[in-house]
Amino acid sequence: MIGKVITKKKICISILIIVASIIFGVIIKQKGGFNFEYSIIKFVQKITNNFTFYIFKNFTVLGNFNTYVPILLICFIYSKYKHLNEFFYVVLLSCFVGLIVMNLYKYTFLRIRPIDFFRIEQQGYSYVSGHSLLSTSFYFTISYLLCSFENRKFVYLRIIPFVIAFSRLVVGVHWPTDVIFGMMVGYMCYLITVFIAEKYIIKKSILKFTS
Repeated sequence: MIGKVITKKKICISILIIVASIIFGVIIKQKGGFNFEYSIIKFVQKITNNFTFYIFKNFTVLGNFNTYVPILLICFIYSKYKHLNEFFYVVLLSCFVGLIVMNLYKYTFLRIRPIDFFRIEQQGYSYVSGHSLLSTSFYFTISYLLCSFENRKFVYLRIIPFVIAFSRLVVGVHWPTDVIFGMMVGYMCYLITVFIAEKYIIKKSILKFTS
């Protein structure tokens, strides 16, 4: 195994995430939030004034689908510059895995969004948070690759999904459990991406990042 990221422990974690997220999805299918979720969203929106709301409103854009296009372009240029086509292939794979899994959850469980808390317009179903899932899979994958090719300091890119997930509560378009399970499932998608990458895409022992 090239990067040594996939361990038995992480396989068990992935299985637990799948089981827990599906069970919860069945429980909340076609329903809104629980009482504690209403309280959390109210608290989050109460502590964010106009200035902080503006910051998080702009930060949540990092999780928008169209934002990934220019980032993917940058990744493509980087991969060509470094003569590492595998880099772009793996990052692109993380997007496809995330999109497929996200839509499976959304159109299986059909959870209603917290419309009463909307501070921006948002379409579609609520569970799981696509922004949280995709950003976790995407930025964790980029961090993993850059830490292997360049410098371990790129591990800090993994902070981005946490801020994006919190921003979804600030703008009021997701229940707290949407973003929590979104990040958990996104982490599972990241592990799936790395597993496929290490097994089928990257042939040489050029990855040394192990977390």
